[in-house]
Amino acid sequence: MSTSSTPHSHVYVLKLIPDEMGGSVLRGRLEHIASGRRHDFDSGVALIGCLHHEEQQVAREQRERGHELEHPEP
Repeated sequence: MSTSSTPHSHVYVLKLIPDEMGGSVLRGRLEHIASGRRHDFDSGVALIGCLHHEEQQVAREQRERGHELEHPEP
């Protein structure tokens, strides 16, 4: 068993779906483990777009949590 120092906020599951026509189409689903958000993609460009979108969302959520810790509700 191996351990990783990667924060859960940056861990994904990638499920690839075989091309039924025998071609080289990249299709599948990307799931962000910490949030459970899922993104379907149908090309390599779309996969990279999903990853980029998800990493932006994670950064936004981390900034919001940091702000909440600095300014807690009374």
